[in-house]
Amino acid sequence: QIPPALVHASFSTRTFAPTLQDLIDAVTKAGGIWTTSHTGQTAGWFEEWSRKAGEACLLIVIFVQAYKDRFTPALKREADEIDRLHREKGTPVYLFEEGHQGSQVLSNLMDGSEVMGDYPAWRRFCDDASNLVDP
Repeated sequence: QIPPALVHASFSTRTFAPTLQDLIDAVTKAGGIWTTSHTGQTAGWFEEWSRKAGEACLLIVIFVQAYKDRFTPALKREADEIDRLHREKGTPVYLFEEGHQGSQVLSNLMDGSEVMGDYPAWRRFCDDASNLVDP
């Protein structure tokens, strides 16, 4: 079991609720603390989101169809901050993709894995301006 670790995430508000709960359960079972509660883009949301991301020991991107179909400027800001933290601080990033299960995240957490998913493909997606959707 990992020591209590802060785990922060980026996901579309349209992510299937059971998928999100499966991830939260996996993080909790591994002894982690899920720090992402959806508050919407209220005033100061990004400052709060990025503060928590900076404190996290692991960042998870729920890179499923809902994320791809509704890649908003807010998700782009989060993606760029995740990439910065990964490059500058070495914060591990797990990409939870279609077909993944919470049990895979749990296993990776328990094993101390630094990587999950195709990070370069995610960055290519994020850097392609044609994927941005105006909410």
